[in-house]
Amino acid sequence: MTTPPGTPGVRVRLGLRFCCPAAAAIGSRPQKRPAGRSNAMRALVMRRGQSAWRAIAITLLMATTGSGAAAEPRSEEEILARIQALDLRIQRRIELARLNLERGALDRSTVARDVRRFSTNVEALEAAVRGLAPSDRGVVAAKVHALALEVTNLRLAAEGTFAPAAAQRASRAHRVGQAKTMAPPNDLCTHATLVVMGGVYVGDSSTATNDGQASCGASMLSPDVWFRYVAASSGQVAVDTLGSSYDTVLSVHAACPGTVANQLECNDDIQGLQSGVSFWADAGQQYLIRLAGMNGAVGAYQLSVGSPGTISGEVTRTDTGEPVYGDIGVWSVAGASLGYGYISAGQYVVDWLPSGTYYLTTIAYPYGIPLQDELWDDIPCPGGAPDGCNPLTGDPLTVTAGGHLAGVDFVLDAWGGISGTVTDSGTGSPVAGAWVRVWDGSGSEVAYDWTAADGLYEIRLAQPGTYFVTVSGDGFDDVLYDGIPCPGGPPIGCDPATGTPVQVALNTLTDGIDVAVDTRGRVEGTVRDSTGSPLPWASVELFASDGSYAGYTSAESDGSYAFVGLGDGTYFLTAEEWGYTTVLYDGILCPPGCDVTAGTPVVVSGGGSVAGVDFALDPLGSISGVVLETPSGPSNDWVPVTVYNASGAVAGSTGTYPGDTYAAEELWAGTYFVVAGGEYHLAELYDDLPCAQGCNPLTGTPVPVEFDQQTSGIDFTLVPKGSISGMVVDQATGEEIRVEVAVYDQAGHYAGSGFSGYGGYRVPGLADGTYFVVIANSSWAEHLEELYDDLPCWGGPPEGCNPTSGTPVAAAAGSPTAGVDFALLRRGEITGTVLDAGGGSPGYGYVYVVDAAGNEVANGWWSEYEPTYTASGLAPGSYFAIADSDSSHRDEVWQDLPCDGEYPEHCSHASGTPVEVPVGGVVSGIDFTLDRLAAMRGVVLDQTSGEPLSSVDVAVYTASGSRLGSVWSSSSGEWEWDGAWPGVFFAVTDNAGPSHFDQLFDGIPCPGGPGVGCSPSAGTPIPLTYNSVTTGVDFHLPRSGGIAGRVVGEPSGAPISGLSLTVWDSARTLVAQAWTDSSGSYELRGLATGTYFVATASGSWDGLLDELFDNIPCLWGPPEGCDPTKGTPIAVVEGAITRFVDFALQPWGREGIAGTVTEQGGGGPVGGVAIDFWDSYGEWRGATMSGASGAYVVELSPGTYRVSTDNPFGYLNELFDDIPCPGGSAYSGACDPLLGDPVVVTEDAVIGAIDFALEPQLPFADGFESGTTEAWSLTVP
Repeated sequence: MTTPPGTPGVRVRLGLRFCCPAAAAIGSRPQKRPAGRSNAMRALVMRRGQSAWRAIAITLLMATTGSGAAAEPRSEEEILARIQALDLRIQRRIELARLNLERGALDRSTVARDVRRFSTNVEALEAAVRGLAPSDRGVVAAKVHALALEVTNLRLAAEGTFAPAAAQRASRAHRVGQAKTMAPPNDLCTHATLVVMGGVYVGDSSTATNDGQASCGASMLSPDVWFRYVAASSGQVAVDTLGSSYDTVLSVHAACPGTVANQLECNDDIQGLQSGVSFWADAGQQYLIRLAGMNGAVGAYQLSVGSPGTISGEVTRTDTGEPVYGDIGVWSVAGASLGYGYISAGQYVVDWLPSGTYYLTTIAYPYGIPLQDELWDDIPCPGGAPDGCNPLTGDPLTVTAGGHLAGVDFVLDAWGGISGTVTDSGTGSPVAGAWVRVWDGSGSEVAYDWTAADGLYEIRLAQPGTYFVTVSGDGFDDVLYDGIPCPGGPPIGCDPATGTPVQVALNTLTDGIDVAVDTRGRVEGTVRDSTGSPLPWASVELFASDGSYAGYTSAESDGSYAFVGLGDGTYFLTAEEWGYTTVLYDGILCPPGCDVTAGTPVVVSGGGSVAGVDFALDPLGSISGVVLETPSGPSNDWVPVTVYNASGAVAGSTGTYPGDTYAAEELWAGTYFVVAGGEYHLAELYDDLPCAQGCNPLTGTPVPVEFDQQTSGIDFTLVPKGSISGMVVDQATGEEIRVEVAVYDQAGHYAGSGFSGYGGYRVPGLADGTYFVVIANSSWAEHLEELYDDLPCWGGPPEGCNPTSGTPVAAAAGSPTAGVDFALLRRGEITGTVLDAGGGSPGYGYVYVVDAAGNEVANGWWSEYEPTYTASGLAPGSYFAIADSDSSHRDEVWQDLPCDGEYPEHCSHASGTPVEVPVGGVVSGIDFTLDRLAAMRGVVLDQTSGEPLSSVDVAVYTASGSRLGSVWSSSSGEWEWDGAWPGVFFAVTDNAGPSHFDQLFDGIPCPGGPGVGCSPSAGTPIPLTYNSVTTGVDFHLPRSGGIAGRVVGEPSGAPISGLSLTVWDSARTLVAQAWTDSSGSYELRGLATGTYFVATASGSWDGLLDELFDNIPCLWGPPEGCDPTKGTPIAVVEGAITRFVDFALQPWGREGIAGTVTEQGGGGPVGGVAIDFWDSYGEWRGATMSGASGAYVVELSPGTYRVSTDNPFGYLNELFDDIPCPGGSAYSGACDPLLGDPVVVTEDAVIGAIDFALEPQLPFADGFESGTTEAWSLTVP
């Protein structure tokens, strides 16, 4: 029996634990159970009982079988590790056998082989236990015995003598009419006992059967009892069995049946032989807790549910005192790893511990110098547990539910280390890339490093002690510290322990462990230019005797280089640098593709050093010259220059840009041939030989090149290709104008172009032939296009003209064609003035000029500051002009044809007077006098104080109710709206602000604004005409009331921003809406004095269940989700704010059931009651928990459900609607859930008011035991 904290008194429940539903038939409340239902249930229960003894017999058989054999003894740590590994393997084999037996596919021979193999392992472990000290055997021996029982279970499976899981569940003695020995009421997962936070539950599992599986504690087939926890709020939950009389195993599962697949947590032996688990529970979710015994163990149990315990502390470094980052490992008394806590900036908290005893270890992250991990308290654990130490050798820490152990601190030592430098014994130079290894006294390598470019190394070591150092590398023989040769290298060539020992301590670095090595062969020298100056960064390559690549290095800033670590043999070397020759040693040129073995060999022998392998590189040669054109001399165009070698391959290319000179560089000494021109000139081969496309460059005059020399004077005088040039000027002014001039060939193909504007135009690079010249079209042209000579081509080719219809122009090489000139006429213009008919501002807009088809060809802009416009760029022709004003004036077609609406929808250009534009003409006097559209203005004031109200939106509507637009009142309250066509209008404030009511002109209330609080046409009409402003359209707004509150998420309490809230009046009319800010706060204003209802309206978009105030579910919000008037009414007074109308929204999907749980007789809400939901077949479909307010809500798919309660507080459980379930709950099997009234959940709906009023439970309905035992589930002999 459970008495949770805070439960008043103790309710006596004599006999009712085993009483079926009929036991409560006597009482004041009528039964709603259909006749005959309970008898049918009892018959079913009794039939189930007939096979109960079979299940009990099998369980006893499993618990009393074992075997043993001899084996070599092992340490306690090895035995525990082996037990853990075997436990997992055996349980997997048992589960596999069970599943195959259920399917009729069990291979018994395979299982028998598994039994023999596991039996041998267990026998070896039993022998090992006998080899332990008597004080160390207790727990280990019990676990080995449990393994032996597991092997027995597997042997039964091989013999086919245990029933499959389905048959076992069908045979349980649970509420059996004729049974003498009963299984506990929570024997089945589906009949789990409800537990709550802070509860302690006692019982006995001796008569329990097996109804689940778990992955730990050899409990796969053990008898078990079940509990369920329904989370009222999200958080960590701790469960333990401290105080139980047997070796317990705890596991947590997501659903029934409890299997390894849906297991969330599992633990065996968190303190002694007792278990504990900790798990995260999400609000409204159910968790199944399985309590079993190791290898079939049963007995009296005590189960405690509560908040987890906590251990915290800090972790710092010994050497610097700085905080450490890493993990804290948590270990059980059985040596099992339970999980981790995080060390951040030296602080950690492990906040998920069930009551029990634990061991802690550090796992420091390797930032900077590594740290030696520890067991608490101050016990070194180099390498970390379990490899570096047995976690059970630490000091234990005992935690109780909800308790907090603070100050469990660690101070970690930094690893010690060895550092030094490796140098060349001959030169003292640092040796990079040397392999430095550290060995312990047994000759085992424990650490290593490679030296850096400066020869330095540093090696950190976890354990203090005596070590030995060796150095190895490709360029020298191995050596022991200090200076002891080790031919062949350690450990084969020498024993590392014969070197000089090096002492290492924690938190210190043993430095100065330097080693000088005798490097192997070496080749060195310098790289310089022909003047003797060093060439830093020159590349030096090394080749083996067969010419294969052997290495590379770069010269230092002084030109020196060196290859070290060379084996004996013959080598060849090359050196090269950009702009210089590539040279083989010794002084042999190596052009691209040369044979490196043609160089002078360098021989290395006896590991000696060869110096003086020097290089002198000559700069490469070049060719330069001047390119002119005949007959003018310097060319205006870029000239390409190409250099060919003696084989005709291109050796280089350049050009004359900028200027007339060129230079082709990076040329090896030899003979070359040069070609210039081809783009804008006739190509020429040096010296003065024509070179049409495809000519052989080797027929030219050879040009010799020497190293470090420039062959100059390789000059050309080229014949330019044909060109056409001329001037383009304005015909009237003679000024040059900038336009594009295009050239077309005789076939009408584009051949090139140039631009005028900078001393004429020129189109070069033309082949000999006849061409046509035309002014190209441009969107920004101010002149009329022409085809040479003086032919109109308005719009440019090809639309404006066929270019080949012009006057031909000949072009020839060496003879530029000049004087192809143009004198262009300017395009026409239309200009005029736009005025206001009343003499006021004309506003602003465009005058559009269109052709006869209505296509816009030009436009001009006017404004109140510059009412004159100009539309330019017009070709000769007939046009129409339209003044298109802003919203302040009436559009108009010239001449004096006003539009009845916006152009072009409400007037046609064709109805206007054409405007004839001559060639180059300016047509002026195309003026417009526009009618001003109607306007109105007024002021917005506070009705009480008369103060102006700013930022109030004043909307204007037509007589038909169409909204034309709106304007905002200024800081002085003034507003003006213009742009109306003559007619009758209505004005209304819209969204007058959070503090005032909207109003129709003149003084007509409109709370909520137009469309909500009033019809705009109910206001006073306002007639408007052209060229007039109606004044005095004023508003005097009354102050409003409001509602304010805050919206948070349940259970986190986090604010919800951007959520819509709506206010409804008693007529179910929406009167206001607002949204929450970042803090979850909202304020609904604009309310008149009265009673209102508030609801959230957009929570479903964020996965939240909308509500009516106060705490009434309303999916999707009103009116679709619920009747808003079902909420709690809220009184509002104008000019005041009703505050604290708050909401706490539950997570939600789409559909479900909601209600409240209260104490019968007008009592208060009852929280912590599990609400179970059942489908039409009596299958359990989920549960939730009533909150502190007694309210609950659950998400369910559409369908028909029954609802029941399960409480641990002594109240009589019920089925909905008001149907008692004495003796327990529907979940525990005390009554049939299908006796309840059905609740139909439809799509997108929350079915509310599924309420329960629970009464305290008495021993018997009338205070005396009934004279019949017919309704009892246990037959009394």
